[in-house]
Amino acid sequence: RLPRRSCLPAPSVPAGDVSLWNILRNNVGKDLSKVSMPVQLNEPLNTLQRLCEELEYSALLDAASRCADPCERLVCVAAFAVSAYASTYYRAGSKPFNPVLGETYECVRPDKGFRFISEQVCHHPPVSACHAESDNFIFWQGEHQGIGWKNKFWGKSLEIVPVGTVNVKLFGDHFEWNKVTSCIHNILSGQRWIEHYGEVLIRNVRDSSYHCKITFCKVIHRLFGKWHEGLYRGASPAGQCLWKPSKERGGGGALLSLLAGGAGLL
Repeated sequence: RLPRRSCLPAPSVPAGDVSLWNILRNNVGKDLSKVSMPVQLNEPLNTLQRLCEELEYSALLDAASRCADPCERLVCVAAFAVSAYASTYYRAGSKPFNPVLGETYECVRPDKGFRFISEQVCHHPPVSACHAESDNFIFWQGEHQGIGWKNKFWGKSLEIVPVGTVNVKLFGDHFEWNKVTSCIHNILSGQRWIEHYGEVLIRNVRDSSYHCKITFCKVIHRLFGKWHEGLYRGASPAGQCLWKPSKERGGGGALLSLLAGGAGLL
């Protein structure tokens, strides 16, 4: 048995001082899948590999297959649906390469008990399809046309709207759900960050007794600071000062970091 690699075969190329303005200024509101981007913005992975990363927490599906209670089974599937977004927090500054038409990727994980394969089924617009099987579940994305994305650039942010559905079959159950909209901020300058918003509706195609709705809320304001030094709005370490304690007051040093406006999951 060959050992699994612990790092990628090539490092990510730093974006450096790449200016996107000359590329994007004439494409505001357009689909960026047809616009060539500097290679420095890509990570050393492609979309087919990124789809496989959504199975990182496949143990949740294994747990769902062992649940006798249909409500508990749906809870495990909902947790799995949310887990697909975990890695995006740290990778807002880069994008995966677009695979060529007909390109495939295969991943066999004996340690996790699943086999995965994906294929690029359309080039314009880019559409991918994937399928994974284990002794406990069958997972795939897209039905007849695969899974795709619509991209729009809005001046300072890039909005990504997924097209297609995610499907999981457990013994006797078939769960289906959509993906939410993702938005990458500070595309042209500053530190890039990502947020997800919209509703995920998980339904059991074979049993309508239970369904799950997960709401990803938009970030209204980002607040940071220390309760003995002050509270700021914006991106750390710079930001607009909202409040500072008077000099006569003392305090501890616990770090305050929160998202106002209900950001995250409800």
